Amino acid sequence: MEDSIANSEGVKAVKILPDPDGAHFHAFVELAGGQIPGHVLSSVRMAASTTLQLWLLPALPRHPITRKVDATRLLRMLARPPPSWPIEEQHTCLPAKELADRLRAKTCWHLAWTLFGFGSLCGAANVEILHREIIMIGAGLGMLRRS
Repeated sequence: MEDSIANSEGVKAVKILPDPDGAHFHAFVELAGGQIPGHVLSSVRMAASTTLQLWLLPALPRHPITRKVDATRLLRMLARPPPSWPIEEQHTCLPAKELADRLRAKTCWHLAWTLFGFGSLCGAANVEILHREIIMIGAGLGMLRRS
């Protein structure tokens, strides 16, 4: 496949490397001088497979002594996908005491609003029942605050 891409119009050199994850291949294409990238890209796409991801470069990195294309430097150019969640190195969990305090505070608020709503509904039917409900809400909140 490298030969068919290298023979395309406007291509000076090409190097095809497998993706580090093994999902597909990368074709690094060096343009010949003075070529318009759009024309080169369309001719390379006609010669390339659908599993190739094309990279147009002004020059392929080469080893200073052997002048061979440096595959390691080409692979370093590839953007790595973000690591999957959860990331082992980043522990953002709170200590158990802080979690317990947050849970207790949240439970108090939920219970208080639930009791208030229930008391308001009952109070609409009878004023005497509302008075008892308010006392119960106050007692319940007092017990939660002490725990």
